Amino acid sequence: MMDKIRTNPIIAAIFSFIFTWAGFPAAAFIAGSLRGISFAEAAGRPYTLAIFAAGSVIAAVTMYHRTRESMI
Repeated sequence: MMDKIRTNPIIAAIFSFIFTWAGFPAAAFIAGSLRGISFAEAAGRPYTLAIFAAGSVIAAVTMYHRTRESMI
């Protein structure tokens, strides 16, 4: 599997996208704890969702280009 991630830019981008969203529950829990709100309220905030949406797309595109360039 790791060989496919290293050699296929699309799979690397998908893996990066999923890996970024895997950190979302932890970030929502920490944000909720710091602000004194519930986990669901912190997870549903547009700011939190927008940051993770933008970050996951940027990470996927970056990983795609890195993997593609390493193959050339």
